Amino acid sequence: MPNYIYILASILLVVLILGTVLKNYTNFRNFFHDVCHGISTFASWKKRRKVKNSVEKDCNKAIEEINEIVPELQMPDLSIEWVSKDESGQVNLKEGEAIVYLNYQRDNTRNYINTAATYIKRSLLPNSRNYLSEPVRKAIDFTIIKGFLNRSVSKNYVMNPFIEDNKTDLAQYSDTFEKVTTVDDEGMLTRILLREYSLWGG
Repeated sequence: MPNYIYILASILLVVLILGTVLKNYTNFRNFFHDVCHGISTFASWKKRRKVKNSVEKDCNKAIEEINEIVPELQMPDLSIEWVSKDESGQVNLKEGEAIVYLNYQRDNTRNYINTAATYIKRSLLPNSRNYLSEPVRKAIDFTIIKGFLNRSVSKNYVMNPFIEDNKTDLAQYSDTFEKVTTVDDEGMLTRILLREYSLWGG
């Protein structure tokens, strides 16, 4: 087929595309804006999906390890759903699963910290938390959350902001935090205390 036929077909195709664009968009700038917005939305969704999978993987690995040590805890698998700021911080406990609703943060360290903290404070010892004193409850939460964060790919970056988040409790309940840390260092927090606490309120 002669080259001019290919050229003519290409021109007709371009005219057809431009005609469709102009027919549906009176202002080409609006069309261009919609295209860019669509690309940006897809890229944002893809990034959030990647972060979600990474955080879930690290946290669920930590959950699996704790459940192996203390089967009585029966801590559910974690799943994240990104929501608005007003809806953030809730956990929906289902059979074998905890859906954590969080507001996505561009700073990925915050995603790890917020996920671990929200999950632990609502999923660890749900039946016996009310029987624990506030200092003990906070010290246990802090220690377990710290263990979760140490398993994350961002562990070199998350600890300082996490400690900063808890500096008031660390100062106010320093004796209790030190005792729980010592118990954990000796391997008795998960193997003994959490097992005992899990039986309370059952």
